Amino acid sequence: MIVLPYTTLLFDIDDTILDFQASEKRALEKLFMHLNRPLTSEIANYYRQLNATLWQHYEKGNVTRNQLLNSRFTLFFRHFGEDIDGASIEKQYRSFLAEGHDQILGANTYGLDSVWFNPAHLHNSTPAEPTFEIDSLTTLKTIVN
Repeated sequence: MIVLPYTTLLFDIDDTILDFQASEKRALEKLFMHLNRPLTSEIANYYRQLNATLWQHYEKGNVTRNQLLNSRFTLFFRHFGEDIDGASIEKQYRSFLAEGHDQILGANTYGLDSVWFNPAHLHNSTPAEPTFEIDSLTTLKTIVN
């Protein structure tokens, strides 16, 4: 890995560069199209509520990130009376979510370096090409040192 001397790092933690809500909405729409199921505003709202609750449990240490990701669609569909393989649906959803790499494409456009945090090792099927791809935040140390 090539290490470059950085004096400044920008983190998009509040939807400044990447509109996560829009990316999440598009990913959910694509997922439901892929599953050939209708996505009503009520269904989407339930997903957002369930997801927010699960992330609150994660922040409190009640569940691990993997437990959250591997169970959220199982719990979601169970609410609607369906027993599905939530982990496989999660994988498909995350691939659609990864398509929302607007910030990396923007960095490409302006000649800026970028980092894609990809702990799930998803395939990048977008035109966005990050300078670095990492699966652990501790890897940032090797980039900035």
